[in-house]
Amino acid sequence: MGADSSEIEEEKLERLKNETDIKSSDIKKCHEKFKALDKEKKGFVSITDLVNIPEFSKNPLRYHVAQNMSNNNNNDAINFESFMKVMDIFKNNKTEKQYKFMYELFDIDRDGKISSEDMLVTFKLLLGCSLNEEQIMEIVDKTIREYSSDQKYIYYKDFVRIMNEA
Repeated sequence: MGADSSEIEEEKLERLKNETDIKSSDIKKCHEKFKALDKEKKGFVSITDLVNIPEFSKNPLRYHVAQNMSNNNNNDAINFESFMKVMDIFKNNKTEKQYKFMYELFDIDRDGKISSEDMLVTFKLLLGCSLNEEQIMEIVDKTIREYSSDQKYIYYKDFVRIMNEA
């Protein structure tokens, strides 16, 4: 009859294999981990479920990344396909998909540009208590002076330039 419900459907596996650069065997391993998180077998996990796994728990941007995984919905449901697409983004370094995802992480208010306020929030998350707000603001101001095409915001092309120089 049908496939064992504990296995990923062949159609879904093929689609993810074609949409990502992840091998079938790795997709299957991720599916097993995802299923273990989905204790109620709803077909999705919550942001809270995801940020508590060891691979995620030490990332200062974990909540923000998880919110982006939930397809930018106002709920916190993350399905397996969304999960795998984000895993694909972080698999490779300096790809267009990764730049776009990271740009969205920095654009806190989702207005299509990164303001000094967006950067301040993100840098606070990244740097934690290692610098005070004044020191972080100096970094933000310097970044805008050096990389902003209009001296007000960091636009996507400015962001790509920053990432390529990092």
